[in-house]
Amino acid sequence: MKIGRTTSIVFLTRTLSAVLSFIGVAFFAREIGAAALGIFFLFRASVSFLGIPADFGLRIAVERRISVNNRPATVFSTSALLKLASVTVISLFIVAFRGYLTQYIGADLVILLILALLFDQLSDLTLVVLRGEHRVAESAVVGFIYRVTWIAAGTIAVTQGHGATGLASSLVLGYVVRLTLGLIIQDTGFAFPSLEIIPSLLRYASYSSISVVGGTIHNTMDLMILGFFYASSMVGIYETAWQIGGPVLILTKAIGSTIFPQISSWDASESYEKIEDLISKVITPSLSVVIPAVFGTVLLSREILGVIYGPGFIAGWDALIIIIAGQVPRTIRHIVGRTLFAMDKPRYVAIGGVVDISLNLVLNLIFIYYFGLVGAALGTMLSMSAGMIVRIYFLKQFVSPHVPYDELAWCTISSVIMALVVYALETFVGIDSVVELFFVIGVGVAVYFLALFSSTTFQKRYIPNKVL
Repeated sequence: MKIGRTTSIVFLTRTLSAVLSFIGVAFFAREIGAAALGIFFLFRASVSFLGIPADFGLRIAVERRISVNNRPATVFSTSALLKLASVTVISLFIVAFRGYLTQYIGADLVILLILALLFDQLSDLTLVVLRGEHRVAESAVVGFIYRVTWIAAGTIAVTQGHGATGLASSLVLGYVVRLTLGLIIQDTGFAFPSLEIIPSLLRYASYSSISVVGGTIHNTMDLMILGFFYASSMVGIYETAWQIGGPVLILTKAIGSTIFPQISSWDASESYEKIEDLISKVITPSLSVVIPAVFGTVLLSREILGVIYGPGFIAGWDALIIIIAGQVPRTIRHIVGRTLFAMDKPRYVAIGGVVDISLNLVLNLIFIYYFGLVGAALGTMLSMSAGMIVRIYFLKQFVSPHVPYDELAWCTISSVIMALVVYALETFVGIDSVVELFFVIGVGVAVYFLALFSSTTFQKRYIPNKVL
């Protein structure tokens, strides 16, 4: 697998997906407002949260088994059967607690919730299979088509006056399209499910499930706790801020998805020096977007929320700054965690996950109660940082990658130069429209990369396509 080429394709599709989501959410926010948007965000968060027991770590176990060509058809079919069984059980609980869920979400979306859970789990399994087949680029393209589908359908639904219900229905449609395309593209076929491999799958999943839980909790726990304490409008404002912070990790996730099967293969052949070298090479690219994003957000958080989404969303400006800052530990945590999984060390990621989950729950309950949106962002960032430290500690027990401190320092210096230019533009020009906002951001991006590649070190290492 050509890691550089694959990473480029994954990065491009995820960038396009992020841009599409950014435009879509901005349109939805202005059309239906923070309250209705908050209802949809709670619906989507509920799908993710209920996906924890529905998946129980199977996705990573499947990717690992297929990446080493361990009876792929049997693994896929058995895992699909297990997911169907778990979704059925969870659906019974959803129906039983329909009243409570309707009150919590803010609308009766229970039937759509069950459908979304079913098709999300099955379609995600096909993407996992594609990645296990070392076809990461194809999985990224399928993911992009899914995003196009639900945003386009959501736009139609919103303009027809269907609000949060229309967005929820569009999300289900996106999952159906993702499942259909995944089944068509994957090479792995169906086989008779095997009871024999279930124990090994569940054993691996029992460790990887902690990481899955940790990732889902970091993405949804703060939002769901906010749903208990505050009105849906506050939920809408907070999640909108997260929608801005999410794209910062596009390159990191692209790299993480790409290196997993390669590291898994090298681990099987005990090529540990190659693993160390690869990790060292992906650290700077992973953080090269995150670091300047922190500086830019400190200066432009109010303008980004107010100009793009509307004055009612400015209340989340300080939470947005913390969310973006939290992407630094999240980036490192993601790369290290994916590496440990690829090296068949799920137990150690599980320990880090326990730290993540425990702190996230406790800190969010306390901080959200006392500090609202800022508390939600702060609790998530602190718990993520703790989980990052634990993962790094365990990774060093097996490999010792070199950290390119000189490159990271230059990224920081370039970000400071960018920030000075952006501050000057903001002060003397002002930002009162979308055009002015994107002009300032565009100038900042240009200044950052010009400063970054003024370094001969960066020129030699990255301009001649030697990123990986």
